[in-house]
Amino acid sequence: MNRLPIYLASLFLFLTSGINSQEDPSDPTLSQDERNKILTKQEERWEISKSPSNPGAFGFSILKPFVQSFLSYQETVIDAGNLRLKIPAGTFYNSKKVETRITILNKHADYFFAGIPTQIGSNLLLESTGMFYLAFYDEEGKRIEPRKSLTVEMEALADPTDSNVYRFSKGNWNLVSTGTDTTRPRKEVMEMESESFLPFQIYPEIQSSGWWNFDTPKPEFTCLEGKVDLKNGQNFSAQAIGLDYYGTSYANVDPNGNFRINVLKNKKVKILIINFNSAKTGSKQIGSLPAIQTQNATAFSSKPSDRCQKISEIFPFPITESIFNDRASFLKAIDMPDL
Repeated sequence: MNRLPIYLASLFLFLTSGINSQEDPSDPTLSQDERNKILTKQEERWEISKSPSNPGAFGFSILKPFVQSFLSYQETVIDAGNLRLKIPAGTFYNSKKVETRITILNKHADYFFAGIPTQIGSNLLLESTGMFYLAFYDEEGKRIEPRKSLTVEMEALADPTDSNVYRFSKGNWNLVSTGTDTTRPRKEVMEMESESFLPFQIYPEIQSSGWWNFDTPKPEFTCLEGKVDLKNGQNFSAQAIGLDYYGTSYANVDPNGNFRINVLKNKKVKILIINFNSAKTGSKQIGSLPAIQTQNATAFSSKPSDRCQKISEIFPFPITESIFNDRASFLKAIDMPDL
């Protein structure tokens, strides 16, 4: 059974007011009115809006988007730093002026705040080489979708060799392209082919808004085995955040406090636990461990016979809502560097 949608629904309750993960605005059977309603919900869900904050949510508001407007009848290239988006003329022919908002994940902590594990079910982990969120708005502030394919060029966060392209839809990462083109970045050319710069990844078939991810599949990985000090039947989830790779993975904590979580082999990770059931009360609980170096041995959490690497017991503690509105305060609370 694929537990990713279950986990995401629980995590969304903790991080935001949530939306139905099964709603997909690209569904061809939807009317335009139904599509607009879904897009509006997603806009609220991802905290990418004109409102500077949402008192009922945290985390996603920390990921501030790059915002730029353009005229739809002209070919446009939007330069958001380490991401460039090429938009053909007439892509949004029903609106003269279009606003685009691009949320780019640049740091390891960003992947936690995004709230979407880079894994597909329990059988495949993804190592991200670049992840971003796109949203487009007409002159009335309504979400709109492109009518032509867009081209994205994104500077790789890690070696993009064997990287694929995935889109997040209906609660899952869906493979949309195997392999990507690359080009040497302008900085590298200017500095006499210095090896300190990674190439830009190119994908010319962006056909919708939402989350997109350049990822290298990792079919062989390892697992950690831990325990949470539970009290009063609390319900926790566990998350592993890569510290020397980009990506996250998740696990549900059993009623007895035990959990097994998949992580990449021979890497540094941060383990975080979250009590999402307390979201409605305004009182939340978290817990974490210092950085862990994972074992260089293949093991899968779904196989009871596999020997996961044992880690220390985690003791959760309460945390105030206000901490989640401040990136530095939250990372300090879990003792995680903002890498």
